[in-house]
Amino acid sequence: MRTWAPWLLVAVAVALVGCHRQPPAVRLAEQAEPVGSWLATLQMTAEAWTANSVPTHFARDTVEAAKKEIEKAAGAARSSAAPRAVRDPLRSLLAESQRTTQELRAALERGDRRAAPALAARFRALADRLDAWEKRAAAGEHS
Repeated sequence: MRTWAPWLLVAVAVALVGCHRQPPAVRLAEQAEPVGSWLATLQMTAEAWTANSVPTHFARDTVEAAKKEIEKAAGAARSSAAPRAVRDPLRSLLAESQRTTQELRAALERGDRRAAPALAARFRALADRLDAWEKRAAAGEHS
């Protein structure tokens, strides 16, 4: 007979319960984490498009995929139970990310490669701000 099987089930159950008891700020930080990668991707896309290294349709598709993920994170921030001091800075950062993404999309539509370097720099700054926010949220800081 296997006497370890019931203990294994208990351990798995405890682990699953523990995962659901994360503080709301930590859970929100995890939900926002993919945005950092998308901001870096948008920065690289803007830089590559400026240099005429990627076709416009590729850049446009990248912007659309990033837009969806940023919107998903914005929805999580709106519905999060995290304290306002954690939620509000993220919401502001995500709103700015959405505006900058829309500006890149508009530049792509106009064929305005001269606008892309400034947008790339803004994406980099947004990624840095998100990284700092994630560290504060994970540490439980609320300012």
